[in-house]
Amino acid sequence: MPKPKNGKTLPIKVLDSTIREALAQAIKQEHLDVSAIAKTIASVTGINDNSIAKWCKRQSTPSAAHLLTFSAFYPSGL
Repeated sequence: MPKPKNGKTLPIKVLDSTIREALAQAIKQEHLDVSAIAKTIASVTGINDNSIAKWCKRQSTPSAAHLLTFSAFYPSGL
């Protein structure tokens, strides 16, 4: 991957943690009264419920494809 001309790189760890935090908050706000959040989202989006459960627990960051798929159904995810 080529480096930017100014020598600065994007802090991936900071970006990942920001995405994880924002997505977990968006999921919780969308599903306040739902007990099986991961399975509910999985049935709507087609994304694996284990992946969604990890997002809710802030254990992993979604791939770009999953983030776009989630955001298509839940615009607050952006």
